[in-house]
This record gives sequence, structure tokens and C-alpha cells, in this order.
Amino acid sequence: MAASTFRFKHFGISQQRTAMKLGTDAVLLGAVVCVPDDGTVLDIGTGTGIVAIMAAQRSSNARITGIELNGEACADAVANAAASPWSDRIEVVRGDVRTFAPGRRFDCIVSNPPYYEGQTRSGDAGRNMARHDGDLTYAELMRSAARLLADEGTCTVIIPADCTADMVREANANGLFLSRETAIVTREGKAARRAILQFRRKVEAITAETITVRDKDGNYTEQYAGLTRDFYLFF
Repeated sequence: MAASTFRFKHFGISQQRTAMKLGTDAVLLGAVVCVPDDGTVLDIGTGTGIVAIMAAQRSSNARITGIELNGEACADAVANAAASPWSDRIEVVRGDVRTFAPGRRFDCIVSNPPYYEGQTRSGDAGRNMARHDGDLTYAELMRSAARLLADEGTCTVIIPADCTADMVREANANGLFLSRETAIVTREGKAARRAILQFRRKVEAITAETITVRDKDGNYTEQYAGLTRDFYLFF
């Protein structure tokens, strides 16, 4: 998915300026997150705007806000949202979520946060900002989410599976508790590579599930196709 523009069934994603190109993680997150049909959604670190636009497609009346610190990525997100069929319900803001003060709280917060914590930074400053903890740590993300989340809202993130304990710890420290855990297996028979974690303000039974992207032969599973059929052109 490295082309400058990627076409979905109902919208396109231009990624000419952003350093981090569209990937499967974002599409999975956009397909799995519980989007309120009539409420408010905040996409933290919206990047190209893909998750925000998917949220708009999946709802009838939800108002979507994407916030992005990187100027080039934000420019792509603004253009992509404006060109989508749901431009009247999507707002893209350039800013830092740590100081974001919109004057309201959100029914759904979603994020594909920095995840190469502790690993060597690349030579690309844009990729570093998009994918390293020097710019938004898990602790800062959860602190911001707790401040901006409505009482009955959900906060959903996608992270490397082996970072689950770290994210849960930071969420708990900010009064958010795991309610749904989705293990993402990229190929049948392999260990989970990603986890989609949903948090709420109250402690409740945790729903656990697994999504397998490809079978042992490398073909997309029907499970993954079913999740993304409303978006991808090839399903």
C-alpha cells in the first residue's frame, strides 16, 4: 500500500506528503472499532485520515474529528476528508492532543499510536514523529484519552501484541479498563502480531476474539474479507 494514492470503494486516500503510508493496521482498526451511529469520534494521530473517513462511512450521523501533529500528514488528511462523501461530518485539526481543548468530550476515541518504543529511530523525521514514543507515549495517549472521553465512551487502539501489558497498565493508571481485546494474526498458524484494545471507564467482563488476515497459503481469509469488504475494491 505504498502508492501515493490508494483507492477504496467509496473514497480515495492521497498520501503524497505524509511519511507514514497507509497500512493494514489502520484499515483493521477502522473496520473493528465500535463507531457510534449518532455521536462524536476523535481519531488521535489521524495521519492520512483513513480511520476517520472509515468511521464516517460506518455511521449515519457521527461527527468525526481527526487531530494530527505533523503538518504534511495533516494536509493529506484535510484533502482526503474534503474529497470524501462525508466531508460535512469530518473535521481535521492540526495540533497536539496533549494540549487539545475542544470544549467537549467524545463518545469514541480511536488511535493507531506510536509503537516502536525503545527501538532505533529511522533517518526519516516524519516517520519518527509518526511512529516513535518520543512524540506521544502510551502514558500521554491514555492520559489524553481519559481527559477527552465521555463517561460511557470507548477508547480503542491498535498496538503490537507484545505491548498489550504496557498499554493496559497506562490505561488503568488513568481510570480506563480493558473491555475488548482482538488479537490480530497476520497469517494462520503464527502468533498474534497486533492487538486491538478497547477501554471503558468501568470494569466489565473482557470480550476476547481473534482475527486472522491470511490463511496458510497466503490468501486473505473470509473473516478478513468480511470485515473489509465494504472498503477494499478487491473484495
